[in-house]
Amino acid sequence: MERKEITAEEFFRLYAAGEKNFGIFAQLQGANLRGLDLEGAILCNANLKGADLREANLRGAILYDAVLRSADLRSANLEAAQLNYVEMIEANLTNANLSGAQLDSSNLERVNFSGANLYRVDLYAANLTGAILRNANLVGADLDSAVFDGTDMTHANLTGAINVDIYVDIDNVILQNTIMPDGSIVSSPSRD
Repeated sequence: MERKEITAEEFFRLYAAGEKNFGIFAQLQGANLRGLDLEGAILCNANLKGADLREANLRGAILYDAVLRSADLRSANLEAAQLNYVEMIEANLTNANLSGAQLDSSNLERVNFSGANLYRVDLYAANLTGAILRNANLVGADLDSAVFDGTDMTHANLTGAINVDIYVDIDNVILQNTIMPDGSIVSSPSRD
């Protein structure tokens, strides 16, 4: 099967024509996609490194294996998006809506999820090393085998979250007034 890459120019031509299936290997690094309606778009293996996706609608989009390193997704709608195996290192998802999204086996190192809605998100085997989840809503999230080394969960709400392993190595997770799955409020001991 031949690998077909789509340039940014081709992407915008297809988008203007109402197309949502951009195939695979779209080369959109650094592209300005702010506020675009990409609901249900197919962008598998897309290179969106450093792309501006602020306030974009990616509801139900399929982005398997996409590269979103350092992408700006502040206030983006990623509800029910399929983001399995994505590389999202140092992306900014402040106040983004990821309700019901799938992020299985994704690399989310140092991602800023401050104020993000992660209601019932699937984070199976996701790497959240150094991620910021301040004031994030993780109610009902599936955290099976997720890695939380150095993760900041200050004021995060994990009520009803399942498969939570952060209890195992709580010394490396920042918990300040964090609501745990059982409803208890926990704060890490201060590190002097």
